[in-house]
Amino acid sequence: MRDEDFVGWERMLEGTAKGREVKQRKEEHVEEENPFKYGNCLRMIEKMTDQERARYIAFAESKRAEVNR
Repeated sequence: MRDEDFVGWERMLEGTAKGREVKQRKEEHVEEENPFKYGNCLRMIEKMTDQERARYIAFAESKRAEVNR
């Protein structure tokens, strides 16, 4: 995974993307059993509690550290 991918996720998780219009995805792309499939990532973020967001940010930072090694 590229470093730029995590930058976008961090901005979304920190709330800098709040207030922007999120383009709705077609329902046939949505799969509840796999939240990382196409069209589900933004829905997953919207449903997260603050604690879950903090945990995900920590996960993303650890992955970024692995990528940068």
